[in-house]
Amino acid sequence: EIAEELKTAGMQVSVKALSESDYKSRLASGNYDWYLGEVRLPNTLSLDAVLSGSGGASYGTSAGGRALWAQYKTGELPSAKFVEAFQKEAPFLPLCYAQGLMLSSKRLTGICPSAAGAFCGAEHWQFT
Repeated sequence: EIAEELKTAGMQVSVKALSESDYKSRLASGNYDWYLGEVRLPNTLSLDAVLSGSGGASYGTSAGGRALWAQYKTGELPSAKFVEAFQKEAPFLPLCYAQGLMLSSKRLTGICPSAAGAFCGAEHWQFT
């Protein structure tokens, strides 16, 4: 589906299924413009899986990108500076989506969304 959307936008796209060893070999060769992969982030949307050296999806990230993330996490780098630098450093095109959806009436007030749970603070919700 993504390939079809990119083709509609005028991009040449080829999709191939590879074994893990062939996949790593192709990535190591650097003979590509982009590669797409899927990573499930936790509800906090932490990028540790991608930007920590031990992250399961950190293959292909540079030492510079990982250093930026570490500085941001310790508070040494403000979020605006991290985003600005990360956009230049990013080894991938992030495609983000959320699992789940919450809907409510406009009459329901007092909702404070939380990554911890959809009903966090429900005792304060009121219908007006």
